[in-house]
Amino acid sequence: MVIWEKAIPRYLTAKSNILRFVIFTAIFALIFINIYAPFGVSTWYNVTEMQLFLFSSIVILIGMLVIVISRILMLQFSKLKTLKYGEYGLWISGEIVAMALVYTLIQYFFLDDPREFSELFKKTIQITALVIMLPYIILWLYLSWREQSMKLDNLTGKSVLTTPPPPGMVPFYDEKGILRFSVKGEDLLYLEAADNYTAVHY
Repeated sequence: MVIWEKAIPRYLTAKSNILRFVIFTAIFALIFINIYAPFGVSTWYNVTEMQLFLFSSIVILIGMLVIVISRILMLQFSKLKTLKYGEYGLWISGEIVAMALVYTLIQYFFLDDPREFSELFKKTIQITALVIMLPYIILWLYLSWREQSMKLDNLTGKSVLTTPPPPGMVPFYDEKGILRFSVKGEDLLYLEAADNYTAVHY
């Protein structure tokens, strides 16, 4: 089976990780735009650093709205069907194109960029892909490393139960803190009563 026909790991569509993608991408884009100034606002207008920061924040918020909508749809879709690598790649490409289109419209109509719309759109796609893919790759690597670390801990017996047992169950751990088995509380009471009866009988 080729790679794009394989199902993506479930952690890529987990709600908490989707939130991480959105927040980390927003922070990365804010830093990137203020340092690199890819939309050229600092050269079109005589703006201060604070004005550039405010402008870039507005641009990023608009772009993040596209990602938020996309990720909400992805979360709902993943509940119905497991995404494959090919589908996931097309989804990310769609996010980049949608954000690039939004940024192109802002430059063309609100910032009066003199370039042709098609030329501006091509350039914006390149910049948007760079802004989006760098934080995505960083997070993919981190989430993959964390997933592999958790699996390794489970194999080596280093994992410790962090969630409490179900109500009414009494857990029994080994010396490493690993849950070996659990018993219903009422069964323990029954065994204790049986032992007491045996002691009295003898």
